[in-house]
Amino acid sequence: MSSATECPSKGTGEPTRPLLSKLLLFTPLTLVVMSITYSSYLKRFAIATSRLKPRLRTIEPPLAKTELSMVDQLAITEAIAFPDASQLITEDDTPVDNFASAKQQRLLVSSLYSALEGQIVLAEANVGIYHTFSQPPIVPDVFVSFNVQVPQNWWDKENRCYLVWNFGKPPEIVIEIVSNKVGNELTDKFATYEHMRVSYYVVYDPSQQLSETPLRLFELRGMHYTEMDEPWLEQVSLGLATWEGEFEGRQDTWLRWHNAEGEILLTGDEQAEQERNRANQAEQRADRLAELLRAQGIDPDQLPE
Repeated sequence: MSSATECPSKGTGEPTRPLLSKLLLFTPLTLVVMSITYSSYLKRFAIATSRLKPRLRTIEPPLAKTELSMVDQLAITEAIAFPDASQLITEDDTPVDNFASAKQQRLLVSSLYSALEGQIVLAEANVGIYHTFSQPPIVPDVFVSFNVQVPQNWWDKENRCYLVWNFGKPPEIVIEIVSNKVGNELTDKFATYEHMRVSYYVVYDPSQQLSETPLRLFELRGMHYTEMDEPWLEQVSLGLATWEGEFEGRQDTWLRWHNAEGEILLTGDEQAEQERNRANQAEQRADRLAELLRAQGIDPDQLPE
């Protein structure tokens, strides 16, 4: 017979007090285990979070790019910051060329302007070209750029030299005249003009400092220059050739432009001289004709109109 304190639980017949005692013992133990487990979880979470933070930072730039890609393109263009032209070196007033190179440069530039009168073209010698924001300018002996003009206010700092980002494109032609072996015409300058995407790069080496070939032309094909077999610049309908003759009182071999028919492009002075020669020849023919008429008894001054 059971004592009063050992009443059976409903439907089981098991005493109530032993079960309650077990529950009382189990609950503190459970709390301790849960506390330890929770503390361990917090530590692992903190470690995992600290390791994840750098990864989250590396993900942020692509997210920013994704957001920018949704912005209006015109707004992005307007936000581009161009270099402050007042900080650029557009001239340093340092004379570095020799007599021969200077005269050759004048010949190339002046003849082009005279022959292409009426066309929009910019041809210059020893003018700097800024092609990259972070790089100093490169100063070719001669460059030619079509369909661009120097602004009217050319004394303003930003208009004193060729800023590619202002003109919207690089020149089509660059010419370097070799006078020594330290000009890097076939190394550093070659790479720079190729990177600028100048259509034609010309190396004129009259004293054969770099090779036995005095005239070498390179055309940009794809991403790189390819040396040309013929000195004809198809994209701009111009050719180059050496020419024996006199320029500014100096008899020598000169680099000259020519057209598709192989005719040399004349300077303004040469054109004027050519016109004078034609006029003199016409006058001489008229004098000979007048003498023939007088020999026949005809007064050339009395001929009908």
